[in-house]
Amino acid sequence: MNVIQPPHPVLDKRGEPHVRRYEEQRWLLDNVIRANGIDWDQPRSLYLNGPCGNEANADFAGIRERVKKMADIGPAFEAVARRREAKAQAAEEIGYVHLLAYDHVLGADISRRSDWPGPSIASTAMPRLRKRSP
Repeated sequence: MNVIQPPHPVLDKRGEPHVRRYEEQRWLLDNVIRANGIDWDQPRSLYLNGPCGNEANADFAGIRERVKKMADIGPAFEAVARRREAKAQAAEEIGYVHLLAYDHVLGADISRRSDWPGPSIASTAMPRLRKRSP
C-alpha cells in the first residue's frame, strides 16, 4: 500500500521580502495619503468599520484623522485597540459582562485591521487581543 506524503515546504532563508521601488518611493505614497487621507485608493476605513457597529464610528473617524502617512496606520489602529482593551477591563471590574465581550471582540477586530497596509507592524500588533479574537 502506497501512502502519499504531503510535499515538504521550501524554506527561504533570505528574510523578509524587500520591494526596492516601494521603499524608494515611499515618500510619494506618504504625500498621497497626506493629501487624500487613509482612503486614498479605496474606502477601506468605511468597509472595515461596517462589521464593528455604530459605536466604532468615532474610533474610525479618529483613525482617519490621525493618519498622515503610511507609517501612522499601524499605530493609529493599535491605539484604538488599546483603548478598547482598557474599556473592556474597566467593564469587567464593575461587572458589565455585555460590554466586556463587545469591547474585547471590537478591540481584537481593530487590532487585526492594523496590518492591512503591509507586514511592517504585524508582528507587534496587540498579541493579547489576538489571543482573544474568535
